Amino acid sequence: MRSALYAELVKLYPVYYIGNVGKTAKKPFLILQFEHGIKTRLGSWDMVTVSVYAPAGDFELLDTACEKVITALNGKHLKRISSDGVFLVQYVDCSSDMIEDSLGAISKQLNFKIPVFGGDFM
Repeated sequence: MRSALYAELVKLYPVYYIGNVGKTAKKPFLILQFEHGIKTRLGSWDMVTVSVYAPAGDFELLDTACEKVITALNGKHLKRISSDGVFLVQYVDCSSDMIEDSLGAISKQLNFKIPVFGGDFM
């Protein structure tokens, strides 16, 4: 699943995993991060956060990049690279704008959920 998400996102911008910020000199770029899962009586979801980074002060680029990421993932059925299964990605919400002084950037986190069915993804 991680590989399939990465493959979709890298079509838009460079993608890094959390903790790999040293390689992120050119902006815009994305950071792909898997979060905790959610389980309720109505179902189970894996949560994924895509953090979008743009040059400090360039809110237009940040907004454009966020729109591209949401469009690329929301409502899409992606094929798992490691098997024949597919999974659905659903946009949930986003964070407020954040200032990243150490990177000379502004950022926003986009949150997605992936429904989990049985022992595997749909």
